[in-house]
Amino acid sequence: IKLNGAAAVSPSALKGEIFDVGSAETRSASGRRVVDRVAVKRRLTLRWAMLSAEQAQALIDGGADLLGVETMMGVNECIAAIEAIRSLSDIAVLCTLSVQSDGKCYFDGTVFEAAEVLQALGVDAIGVNCSTGPDQLESVVRALHEMTDLPIVAKPNAGMPKILETGEAVYSMQADTFAAHMGQLVEAGASLIGGCCGTTPEYIGALRGLKR
Repeated sequence: IKLNGAAAVSPSALKGEIFDVGSAETRSASGRRVVDRVAVKRRLTLRWAMLSAEQAQALIDGGADLLGVETMMGVNECIAAIEAIRSLSDIAVLCTLSVQSDGKCYFDGTVFEAAEVLQALGVDAIGVNCSTGPDQLESVVRALHEMTDLPIVAKPNAGMPKILETGEAVYSMQADTFAAHMGQLVEAGASLIGGCCGTTPEYIGALRGLKR
């Protein structure tokens, strides 16, 4: 059972926080509206924590054995989600971030910073998913493996997508190539592996010989 990061939260779910910035809005000397980005970010993080707790409670009540918090775009939303879950239960939790090839998050911080904080908060596994292909993540996975005793999760896309004129994302990395690169991630320290965007049952089947 998974909880997705802010990138997957519907705009309506955050409507009050995005458009009603309230006390975070001030006026400059010229009378122009000025928004305190730190205050807005704080309110968004609080809202994400509330959403995470609501979703987690429903899944726990439904009998989930494990929660997967994935496609997280920054350290702060990871902290908010894990703290919310841990306030409810000691259920097993995996947390994966969507990062660039150097480990930097798209919102704030790095996956390495996240690993340090989230281990202290009690996650059961840490890693990466989405954003890029397995060929771009070997150094990230190896660095994570060297800095933590937690199991490392790797669920990348089937390479980098090509965006067609229709807006459709097409992933060109084939299943055998994907599996070969995933083998390198296993050697680098990944122990929980899978696929994200562009992968199919064929891709997952190709991984079965790599790790059990």
